[in-house]
Amino acid sequence: FWMVEGEHDLIGRYGQRANALPWSGCQLLTFGQYTIGDTTIVERDDRERAALTLAERDANLTPKDLADSLQVPILSTSDTERWQIEVTRVASDLLAIYQDERKSIRALYSGLDATTYLDDGFGEFFCWYDHLAYAHAIDALADAGMLTIPPLRFSDMIWQELLPASAF
Repeated sequence: FWMVEGEHDLIGRYGQRANALPWSGCQLLTFGQYTIGDTTIVERDDRERAALTLAERDANLTPKDLADSLQVPILSTSDTERWQIEVTRVASDLLAIYQDERKSIRALYSGLDATTYLDDGFGEFFCWYDHLAYAHAIDALADAGMLTIPPLRFSDMIWQELLPASAF
């Protein structure tokens, strides 16, 4: 099981990055692949850099203006609230699956060389286990035609934090 060293294809290849914008709780979120093979997806990096540059350069710019300029979606307040509620529900369902599989996940960890030299490396292991699991889930859903991966291999939007997750 690959954690620190190994082939590039074995790392979690998808992820979210949140770039803080100059408005309270406002972020440009990007989600997708970091690389294709050994090549960084420069369009993702360019989009993030452009958003930060535009937002810092023009003090009169609003989040909506930035979204229009970048041609990225901006979530409305009601959509953001619905998103947070739904994600909390789905996360609870996924957590229940991990809890049901607790013994097999702990057994997998116990069989790794990492357990012989780390006092408590389970947290690091589980972080990567989860990243690998959702990368495989994304690929399986795409292969089954249940989701479409964008041509540039990432998506983005402007997000406004509303309430802490604990409020749900």
